[in-house]
Amino acid sequence: MNRSLQQLSEATEKQATKSEAMVAVATEQSAQLDRVKADIEDFERMKFVDPLTGLANRRSFNKAAARIYANPELPTMCGLAFAEIDDFKRFGDPDDKAGLDNAIRHVGQLFQSVLEDGDVVARLDGYRFAFLISSSDEAEIMRAVDRLRIAAGSKPVIHPKSGVSVGKATLSIGVAMSTVADGAGQLMAYGEKAMETSSKEGGNRVTFYSNTEHEGTETGWMIYQP
Repeated sequence: MNRSLQQLSEATEKQATKSEAMVAVATEQSAQLDRVKADIEDFERMKFVDPLTGLANRRSFNKAAARIYANPELPTMCGLAFAEIDDFKRFGDPDDKAGLDNAIRHVGQLFQSVLEDGDVVARLDGYRFAFLISSSDEAEIMRAVDRLRIAAGSKPVIHPKSGVSVGKATLSIGVAMSTVADGAGQLMAYGEKAMETSSKEGGNRVTFYSNTEHEGTETGWMIYQP
């Protein structure tokens, strides 16, 4: 009887040990699966992130702009703005990739510091950025754009090698409301043309495309210099 009880106890212990090992294996497999899932999610997310600034990239911005006109009869009320850094060559020579990338990253970080709920800020390419601001009020859109413009020039750019200030960034900005366009392509074309107008006018200003006449300006255009 004692021998039988001992054998039963040993068998029970072996089974418990085996069960613990199986649980450990299952736990490790589950952890590995979670890590693989997280890696896949990170990969998918990074497809829409600009690696230099951490902002949304052009692909992400294009998707957001397209969603404005998901219902063509009732587009989302918002303002689109394109911006480029003025006189960008002053931040480094053409071969000075570290200096130029540093200036872009610097401005992108300043944008991030003043982001508000509902804002979409993206780096398109080079030293160009884009914004989507949720509002139907032109004045509110301008205040939001001004907030981003002021942020970009709030701190000087410090060259990463020399440690010397190379000045503060100013922006040429073009704005268009979603209500003046029939689709995302047209809206972006208005924003880009308005941005080019700001640049040609000397930079550090905002050009607003609107279907409203503004006193003292050509129909549809308002140039605003902060």
